[in-house]
Amino acid sequence: MSDVKDEIDPEFIGVYLYTTTQTNYFLQSIEAGMLEVNGTIPSGSFENFRTYKVDWTPDRLIWYLDGKSLRTLQRSGTYNETTKQF
Repeated sequence: MSDVKDEIDPEFIGVYLYTTTQTNYFLQSIEAGMLEVNGTIPSGSFENFRTYKVDWTPDRLIWYLDGKSLRTLQRSGTYNETTKQF
């Protein structure tokens, strides 16, 4: 999380700790959109070592699990009509 509360991360939610990771992004601590885009963890998050990666460029975000893309978010998909910002 940045000093202005921007955040990009994978998260683990409640009863899905062993099977699912969510890909999230927030703008100044406000949900920026499409919060619950889930990725499946192939054989559990506790039994096996996992590698999580976020590749962030000015034009897109890609969340990875064990080297495989879970989600790609293009900058054009983040436009907020209210604030007129990406």
